[in-house]
Amino acid sequence: SAMFYIKQVFGIGLNARSYGELAGMVQFNFSGLGLGYSYQFNPGSEPLNRRIGNTTHEIGLSYRFDRALGLL
Repeated sequence: SAMFYIKQVFGIGLNARSYGELAGMVQFNFSGLGLGYSYQFNPGSEPLNRRIGNTTHEIGLSYRFDRALGLL
């Protein structure tokens, strides 16, 4: 996985798994709160490699406690 941030507010990234699936990721950070989205898919189109529901959508929520406490 790799995530690149622009001014620590917007992040865009890519994830590659060892069994061939890829994922695109984005994240928005504001006031210690982070909201992320990921779309994972299998680019292989051979009928034998396809599985039922081989794509996923994920939504993530994060909060930085250290920033709220002033530790950093």
